[in-house]
Amino acid sequence: MSKIDTRNGSVPKKSNYACGRCGTVQDILTTVKASGKSGPVAAYMLQGYCPGSRERSSAYGGRFFAAVQNSAAFDAAAREWEQRRDRDLAPYWPRSELPHGFMTHHLNGGIPNHGFTHWWTMFNPRQLLVHALLLKAIHQVGDGKHRWEAREYVLGAFQQYLRNQCMLSFWHRAKDHFAPALSNGNYHPKDVSIECGVFCRIGYGPWTSSYSGLPESVDWSADPWELVSTEFLQSRLAPKEAADLPKSKSVKVRPEDPVLPRSTIACGSATDLGELADGTFDLVVTDPPFGGLVHYSELSDFFYVWLRLVLKDRYPDYFTAPYVPKTLEAVSNKARQPEDPDGYYRKLLTQAWKQAYRILKPGGILAFTFHHAEDAPWVDVLESLFEGGFYLEAVYPIRSDETKGEGEFGAKQVEYDIIHVCRKRTDDPKPVSWALMRRQVLEDIKGLKQMLELHQKAGLPEADLQLIRCGKALEYYSRHYGKVMKANGDPMDVKDAMAGIRVLLDEESLALKDPPPAACDGMTRQFLRMFTGTDHVARDQVQKYLRGTSLSPSQYEERGWCFEKAKVFHMTPFLEIARRWHGKPRQHLASDYDQAAFVIGACYEGSNISVKETLSNPKFKAHPALGELVQWFADHGPNADLRKAARQALVHLRTWQSKQVEIKDAQQKLNLES
Repeated sequence: MSKIDTRNGSVPKKSNYACGRCGTVQDILTTVKASGKSGPVAAYMLQGYCPGSRERSSAYGGRFFAAVQNSAAFDAAAREWEQRRDRDLAPYWPRSELPHGFMTHHLNGGIPNHGFTHWWTMFNPRQLLVHALLLKAIHQVGDGKHRWEAREYVLGAFQQYLRNQCMLSFWHRAKDHFAPALSNGNYHPKDVSIECGVFCRIGYGPWTSSYSGLPESVDWSADPWELVSTEFLQSRLAPKEAADLPKSKSVKVRPEDPVLPRSTIACGSATDLGELADGTFDLVVTDPPFGGLVHYSELSDFFYVWLRLVLKDRYPDYFTAPYVPKTLEAVSNKARQPEDPDGYYRKLLTQAWKQAYRILKPGGILAFTFHHAEDAPWVDVLESLFEGGFYLEAVYPIRSDETKGEGEFGAKQVEYDIIHVCRKRTDDPKPVSWALMRRQVLEDIKGLKQMLELHQKAGLPEADLQLIRCGKALEYYSRHYGKVMKANGDPMDVKDAMAGIRVLLDEESLALKDPPPAACDGMTRQFLRMFTGTDHVARDQVQKYLRGTSLSPSQYEERGWCFEKAKVFHMTPFLEIARRWHGKPRQHLASDYDQAAFVIGACYEGSNISVKETLSNPKFKAHPALGELVQWFADHGPNADLRKAARQALVHLRTWQSKQVEIKDAQQKLNLES
């Protein structure tokens, strides 16, 4: 057996290679792009399996690696492909180019730059031969012997096998085994492509591993089962019965509820359910897209371009087009809607919710699952949901069926999903102040304490406990959507509500001694929590503070409240903020923080800005939180100069407030006399 020297290689650093002849280090993408083709590949390693070695308990469970000595088998397949590709196999492989899209042209340097210009370029000649032969067999074998429904059934296995046998299939380094293409929901080119044997008797990846689930699905439809937590069953069964349960985390439980033959499957857009009558459904269950995380239609093209070859004549309405329809896909796609992708996503999602509202009975329920590590996509979903006429009845965390993956596309290691239970809003929402709602939410959260402690003991992570609390607050907010008023009288949108709720929950759980004034808007309170007692915070700490909120450091930078220097965020000096606003209309001081920063900044020595003049300006509308906020800075400002200026501002503010009371009293007296 030949030895493999793992000490030498041609990969000196990430995304680069060293020329085997001259040793020059070059960037892979730059070289491949210049060639106009996909990068050259060659087989260099084989993995085998020896049952005898496994029985002898040899290392690696009987598996072994060997260097490739010759490529005769691959070369023979490549020659056969060249001979048959335009003859008997011509109808059974896709010729179309990759359509322009976010997944194909905006990520990974644009995969056409890697040589993947057409769908067939994602497969090597042997893989193309295998897939074309399989598709031809599924389409033609046995002539009239097999029903068309049986052929379609096997096509389900074929489309999954496409993932297993292509140049995007790869060796999973961490798990030390084969992994199919699109495992992470993208077309990322791989540096360790792997090709499985078609008819291997063992392992994950051969054709057998794709079709073995077909008979299992038939059995399930007749006798379905669900996975139930072993721990849950142990708590419900008698000790003797519980002792017989397996040691696994979950158990298959059969509800004896077979799939009914009356089900109707339709292919269309959730934004147009015109064929369904108004108010006729008790329940709508859905799983909406996650903003711009997964672009389903662009990923579906990978399968569609193969399937349409044998389905376009049978289903012309659905498979005539060369690619999957994308216009009405409810995702945030920067390639198709570059000007406002998020707005387009919200618009389509709102239309879908409105259709669900229309077909539901007055007491009907809408239930959907959604979970993401950040608040921003959740805000979009909730805002469109409330605009669609629904309110939140309850939210429930449930264990996910899998970890959703890492990186840009996936829910980022979310262990629990959130079930949202919603009902139709039949009455106009009643106005309520945020301050009042805040008190109600705190009271209800305190009432949840015992239940949450039980969940925590049962293993529910703190992040998901916090989501339960957040869900309770959102229930209140959703019932009054559009009529929840800030202290200044403006309605509170979902984004502000989410920020305010997060801050409220953090303060409640941490029991902060001197939290920022409750009357402040959520964005101001969150900022002050980060900068309490200091005027600079490390970037990583800022990111930790804002994790799980709908806010980002850039939003505070855009408002001019802080700036980043050498990976540290610094509060913008109040004197600088005041001078920046000097000479500009005071009514544009829209946030609580801006008003407080201006008034305090104007009280610094040498500012040359009159606080009295600003307060007396009829266009300046002091926010209700202004006095409390200035007092907070006087007590907790990060330095002596700021605290001194805040105390001076407080004197001016109280004098002005006293005069306002006198003016109001005089006006009331005048009205009574007249």
